[in-house]
Amino acid sequence: MQEKLETAKKHTILLVDDEDNVRSALRRTLRGEGYEILEASSGEQGLATLRAQPVDVVISDHAMPNMTGLEFLRVARLLRPDTLRIILTGQADLEMAVRAINEDAIYRFLLKPWDQLDLRVMLRLAIRHLDSERRNARLLELVRKQTKLLEKLERENPHLFDVERDDRGAIIVSEEELAILGDTIVT
Repeated sequence: MQEKLETAKKHTILLVDDEDNVRSALRRTLRGEGYEILEASSGEQGLATLRAQPVDVVISDHAMPNMTGLEFLRVARLLRPDTLRIILTGQADLEMAVRAINEDAIYRFLLKPWDQLDLRVMLRLAIRHLDSERRNARLLELVRKQTKLLEKLERENPHLFDVERDDRGAIIVSEEELAILGDTIVT
């Protein structure tokens, strides 16, 4: 349990809604989950926050003055492409929800009033998804670096990776190589 809380503390959630009571209710729902909670009362304020610091997940109202939630999240996507975006709305507009998810890469669409347990579970799943995406990106970068290193080694030592194979493609290991391997394993 302690490990779960320590992991959650690393994640920052930005709540963007023009209504103080909605942000307060979201904050209460997420209290005790270990997230760092940031707040903005407009899309403009939310963008300023995103410019100032990294955020893991943004939960934004849709119906806000001056800039809708979808407009805000489109710009947020450009500023912080690896931030997950969740839209929160009181209007159950199925067409807008489908468009938001498909065209604007919105992670989830959440209706007001939300169920507190559903919101907490959805946020945990979002964080898990985000962590997996980030871990995969790091592993992919590692594979790219290793590939470049292997290519460099092959250029510098052309026969380094030559391997003798039998008719079935199995690697043939000579008695001398086996002895070297045996010594390496024993030591």
